Amino acid sequence: MADYALTYQTQLPQEIISIIDSELIEFTRGKIETSKLSDNGGTIDYKKRKSNTAWIPADHWVSGFLMHYINKANHENFRYDITGFDCNSIQYLIYDIDDFMHWHVDHSIEYMYKPLVTNKYGAESQLLRNEVACQHELVRKISFSLQLSDEGEYDGGHLQFLSECNNRSTASKKRGSLVCFDSRTKHRVTKVREGRRRALTGWVNGPRWR
Repeated sequence: MADYALTYQTQLPQEIISIIDSELIEFTRGKIETSKLSDNGGTIDYKKRKSNTAWIPADHWVSGFLMHYINKANHENFRYDITGFDCNSIQYLIYDIDDFMHWHVDHSIEYMYKPLVTNKYGAESQLLRNEVACQHELVRKISFSLQLSDEGEYDGGHLQFLSECNNRSTASKKRGSLVCFDSRTKHRVTKVREGRRRALTGWVNGPRWR
């Protein structure tokens, strides 16, 4: 049976992890602010989520390292038809004291595009409808989270998963660990009680139903 999540201890030297971390901090300097918008463009409900975030373009060199493990996880476990990073970007997340994210999924049937019925406005409307459909045909399939903070730097801030059988598991907090999981898996980040948690997260897309 396939697993809903796979964890890789990347074995990258701590010096390289530090370079990634420090480069991202420098890259996002002045760009990190308390999140105001959710991933789908709506307003964030701070009763459900609170963190600081910045967006890294997918052509940043760290994306190649991430995609190596994502492809590995997909080959070994998921076997999905995947294309690339969602929104062509990666999310740099910082959780300070009292920051958290409640249980949620990164994708479900409710997020998918529902085709419109044919109407009286003819070919022009049909063309527009096809353009809209193409923009929504790629869906999130594999989510990932790369641990950048050392586990001794903070207390709380556990990334946890809930399986369909309601079995709860907790991701490794070892610096450099990377977890890849099905985007339909319910997960959360518990409240940070002390220190700061930093992670690089995102999603890989693919066509619907494949």
